[in-house]
Amino acid sequence: MSFKFFADEVAFREQTDRQARMAGVTGPSFRCGGCSLVCRTLGRKKTAAGWRCASCHQAREQRRAGKGAA
Repeated sequence: MSFKFFADEVAFREQTDRQARMAGVTGPSFRCGGCSLVCRTLGRKKTAAGWRCASCHQAREQRRAGKGAA
């Protein structure tokens, strides 16, 4: 990679050094509609009310199972 000006190269290197320390920041994530936390997309479920994280979905399924058994 070549740069027209040396200052551009220095700025590029500083920027990539900062990004290297934030490895997980750019991972795929979403805001859960149930708990309003920013969660990883792994295990998320789509409901009529929006996306839910895996823990909110599991809690919802347990509540539904409890209502059905009673």
